[in-house]
Amino acid sequence: CYAHFPPAHVVHFDRLIHLMSQFTLLAQSDTLYVNETHTMALIFANPITNAITGHSNFHFGYDSKSPSTLGLLQGHPGTDSNLLVLTKDGSAYSFALAYRSRLWEAHRFVNMGESIGNIGPKSPTGYLKPETEKLSKTGHVTQ
Repeated sequence: CYAHFPPAHVVHFDRLIHLMSQFTLLAQSDTLYVNETHTMALIFANPITNAITGHSNFHFGYDSKSPSTLGLLQGHPGTDSNLLVLTKDGSAYSFALAYRSRLWEAHRFVNMGESIGNIGPKSPTGYLKPETEKLSKTGHVTQ
């Protein structure tokens, strides 16, 4: 009558494998939790050149006139979003963003290994392929 049920040790092993896969997924998801009363500092290995959040509930500030490695992040209750950051060396970083009333971290050093890819080295005028970019005497890009 017990032929249809697997032995108890097999069931526990399957549950263990399931739990391990869930923890792996959680460890791989890179969510930054922010709120409106605290500022989270993100410190990158290379200066930030561009950044954008996917929803107006979240604000990421950085010095675009004099690029530095520091970015400041805040958020408001509402829809979760994402953050894309590009650095001077061409690295791209992507983070999920979520609101939390209580925060556990106020800063984070972002390692180069966390980059989702590289869009190529930044040229003096932007992220364009060198063979398609020409500078005029005034310093503007011409095609």
